[in-house]
Amino acid sequence: MDIIAHTASVHQSKEALKELRDNLDYTKLELDFRLTKDNELVWSHSSKINGHFISITEYRNLGNVLTLEDVLEVLDHVKPVLIEIKGELDERQIYGLVKSMLSLVHYHNQIELESFNSDLIGILLDLKNMEY
Repeated sequence: MDIIAHTASVHQSKEALKELRDNLDYTKLELDFRLTKDNELVWSHSSKINGHFISITEYRNLGNVLTLEDVLEVLDHVKPVLIEIKGELDERQIYGLVKSMLSLVHYHNQIELESFNSDLIGILLDLKNMEY
């Protein structure tokens, strides 16, 4: 049985992430990500960072935030991660998101994806079916 750390109320910093990674009570981490205007996935439960709506702001203008790559580097394959993709996404954003997630292939069986966006789920299922 997995004991999943739900991180909605966790401060998005490297230090907090290291504490979650090293906490022996959790077997898996659930992290929320949002897509920026320039298709960068950033760790945030909220739709705003530093007063800026993430979906209409470019990554470089958000300030000190952690990207998906930053998070995976800190976690260093120590624990599996459940990534929830938050927010509304149009078709262009979905394809940008899928393209930016190609690097996840190196984390075989370490990453699970979660979303309430049916279009994104459909594309991910199609890609999964193409693997076999």
